[in-house]
Amino acid sequence: MMKQRLEKRTVPIWQIKSKTSTYRAKKAIAITIFKDNSLYFAENEHLNVFRYGETQGKAILDLKLHILHFYQYY
Repeated sequence: MMKQRLEKRTVPIWQIKSKTSTYRAKKAIAITIFKDNSLYFAENEHLNVFRYGETQGKAILDLKLHILHFYQYY
């Protein structure tokens, strides 16, 4: 069985928008993006957050919303 090599890249996230507010980070939140088969994955190991989507944009948006959820409720 041959392992598939996954290309990973890191992108900075400086702000997260909700329906009513925009939250800006003092330091960029580093998001690692990679694709496996037909899904894109977005993660931040330091925050222990991992999300996925059918497109890169959907994966990043879902990750941002997940980070915002933790920020608002914990």
